[in-house]
Amino acid sequence: MIALYRVWAMVRRHTILYVRGLDKINTFIYWPLINIAIFGLTAYSASNADTSVVANVMGCIVGWQIMLRISMEAATIVLQEIQAQNIVNILSTPLTFLEWALSGMIIGFFTMLIVWLNCCFWVYILFGVNLWSIGWAWIPFLLLLVLSGASFSYLISGLFMRMGYRAIDIMFSLVWMFVPFSGAYAPLASLPGWINRVALFMPFSYTFRALRIYQVEGILRWDLLGTSFVLNMLFLTLTLLFFKWSFDQSKQLGIARLS
Repeated sequence: MIALYRVWAMVRRHTILYVRGLDKINTFIYWPLINIAIFGLTAYSASNADTSVVANVMGCIVGWQIMLRISMEAATIVLQEIQAQNIVNILSTPLTFLEWALSGMIIGFFTMLIVWLNCCFWVYILFGVNLWSIGWAWIPFLLLLVLSGASFSYLISGLFMRMGYRAIDIMFSLVWMFVPFSGAYAPLASLPGWINRVALFMPFSYTFRALRIYQVEGILRWDLLGTSFVLNMLFLTLTLLFFKWSFDQSKQLGIARLS
């Protein structure tokens, strides 16, 4: 049975690190701002200052930043424990694997809120585009992006449990490998056919497609959102099982070797 007080203890531990660590400014402010500025200015100039085009582009860029930051921040939980040589201490407590995984999901949810608010703020300040006007329709998109980000975080966490520090480079590059198949930076219809065929199996591609349609037509495509949810749950289950398998393998080989 999951003990919520143990989950909260892990969430609180890493939340304190967020507050005290100035390096988190890079995660929550600097990198999202850089992406918004670069691609926002590109869309602004290419569309002759058409704010509707900028809004369409920025909505998906914000969505991608949310998914990216969730995947990296939730996986960083495992990395920080390895760096602090605290893995053995954690496993000597009653904390279960599911409680540890759930704490990562909760931190990912808080990351989503912070990055979303920050990105929407900068889009409004720089380009006068109010993405908050999407209103409650943001909820299904944000929840699906949390699931996608969590899937990547469990995959990366599993690699950390198998490889230790050697997986750091993979953490920074793995998610970006899927950019062409996401439809976040460009509509899939404008990309080569083979990319579209691969994108059929990517849950976040349906999320970004539905977001583009909603921004242009004001219609929530529940069929696309439903497909995204089903694929997200499949990916989440598979990556969580991989994380658990890596976790068990590391316990057999020796957790201390990761440090």
